[in-house]
Amino acid sequence: MKQVRLDPKGNILERGEYYRDYDGRYVYNYKNPFNGKRESLYAVSLDSLRDKEKEIREELQNSIEKYRNRNITLNDIFEDYVASRISWSKGTEANNVSMYNRHIKYSIGRLKIINIKKDTVRRFLKNVHNETGMYFSTLAGLLGLISNLFEYAIDMDFPVKNPCDGIYSEFSNKIPHNKGCRKALTRDQEKAFLNFISNNSEFATWEPMFVIFLHTGLRLGELIGLRWCDVDMMHRTININHILVRERTRTGEKSQRLIVSTPKTNAGIRMIPMTESVYSAFRNLKERNNNISKPQVNVDGMTDFIFINRMGNVYNGDEINNALKRIIKKYNNHGTSNYLKNADVEYLPDISVHVFRHTFCTRLCEIEHNVRVIQDIMGHTNIRTTLEIYNTVNTECKSTAMEKFEDVMSEMFYGEENGRDSSERKREN
Repeated sequence: MKQVRLDPKGNILERGEYYRDYDGRYVYNYKNPFNGKRESLYAVSLDSLRDKEKEIREELQNSIEKYRNRNITLNDIFEDYVASRISWSKGTEANNVSMYNRHIKYSIGRLKIINIKKDTVRRFLKNVHNETGMYFSTLAGLLGLISNLFEYAIDMDFPVKNPCDGIYSEFSNKIPHNKGCRKALTRDQEKAFLNFISNNSEFATWEPMFVIFLHTGLRLGELIGLRWCDVDMMHRTININHILVRERTRTGEKSQRLIVSTPKTNAGIRMIPMTESVYSAFRNLKERNNNISKPQVNVDGMTDFIFINRMGNVYNGDEINNALKRIIKKYNNHGTSNYLKNADVEYLPDISVHVFRHTFCTRLCEIEHNVRVIQDIMGHTNIRTTLEIYNTVNTECKSTAMEKFEDVMSEMFYGEENGRDSSERKREN
């Protein structure tokens, strides 16, 4: 049994507390964690000694925190930051972990946060750009992530300032912003593409999927995640409330395993009306799935997926984009076929799933002038994304409108032949 020690007044003495008979003083002995030496506090009463004990404990705790903070690295902050992101979807977390591990973890991530200054971040971004040729939009993503980590550290009372402040504008004018704008398919290209796969037995099975891509603007994860319960054939609507993404390892590498996730933002949760072509595509898929016996794939407890391959698994992005490459290659390498002799388009550009989405948005911008409606259908979080596409389309439409105006004016004042000549000269230029 632990022995209870008392002072002359009958007060219990705690660990480290002593009463000295020869001078009537109270003593508290403790070990300094920074130098390992034993140190002492003195007082004429037990109450005043314990006040001093409280002060020294708080002082030591603050010193320990400061010491700990001096050794915290950006990698430590990132680990805590990810763990605290309750609102992140699985896909968002995976993308951020992947980006961090690929570009930050083994470079600036190893540095102590108190040693990361504005010039450290400048040199880091410059090195990444020089080594990878990364464009500004991606560099801005890295800068934004580092900035968020420092804001988190500041909120957690770490004694640092955000070294990223002001760097965005510095690099914005020095680093190329992108390789070029993503090009939507023209109307003739879209028509040629769909006609080709419809009339080609090798690719005809892909037609319903690509029609739905082109006429809904769905993202890859949204489309492959669709189940029959998400498609209301009676009211002809599609409900987007989840997505499928490829799981990432802790190192950020993509695995082949698909997982269910929520859309990155609330804007991604939406209802999309069907066009007649989309309704027909779903009806064809329903008939095809009913006629083919396939095992029920289960992804995180979800079943009854619409887009499943011949092995009974949900399609992934690699399968779909590889099919597109084969289609485009065959189209472009068979220009002498009877079909292509009569086609309006002799050559199709490289097409990815996201080109389909961009094409749909472009078509929508050509006929719909309410940008908010377009934003809602596309599921864009930021209306600036919608406006960039809308403004591009609007500029092209204005040019076409002025060409038509010029033809009308030329015909009105100079005759029909001059009007046609003017139009032909414009197209040649």
